[in-house]
Amino acid sequence: MSAQPVEHIEVGAYEAKTHLAQLLDQVEAGNVISITRHGKKTAILSPAIDATVAADQRRRQAIADLLELTHKYEGPNDLDHRAWTRDDLYER
Repeated sequence: MSAQPVEHIEVGAYEAKTHLAQLLDQVEAGNVISITRHGKKTAILSPAIDATVAADQRRRQAIADLLELTHKYEGPNDLDHRAWTRDDLYER
């Protein structure tokens, strides 16, 4: 399965109102729509992500972050005798 490139489309509020069905078709195809009012972005239409999928993605990222942090240190003795810094605790 090859991923289609995501197209970012910008439309005015009036056009969005009058062509909502076509814009939703574009979003279903994977595109992102920015809706503007007087030239200023006010909303974004994007494909929905199932809440369970999003939670699973966050969980996997948290596990990966923890594993990366634990691999930075040699072993338990390194953690016991090391002075923690703010950067160690809040590093991203």
